[in-house]
Amino acid sequence: MVARLIDQSHLAIRTGFAERDALCEAAPATFSVPSAMSAHMTVVADLVGGDRGAIEAALDAAWLLQRDLDEGRPEPPRGSA
Repeated sequence: MVARLIDQSHLAIRTGFAERDALCEAAPATFSVPSAMSAHMTVVADLVGGDRGAIEAALDAAWLLQRDLDEGRPEPPRGSA
């Protein structure tokens, strides 16, 4: 999964844990992590009020992450940079 539409206003985007934290810190009005998703490599983007450029960049990164995982390159452990 690269992304999944949750509803008309929110998109779940695959991301590494470190990148997810960085996205939420850099653009809290655009990205969030609901408690139900805290254990998953996912960030939620606000499609209505969020920064379109930041969402597009997150989608590009999600595609690259999924490509790497598909090629057998594992996600770095949580907390590593």
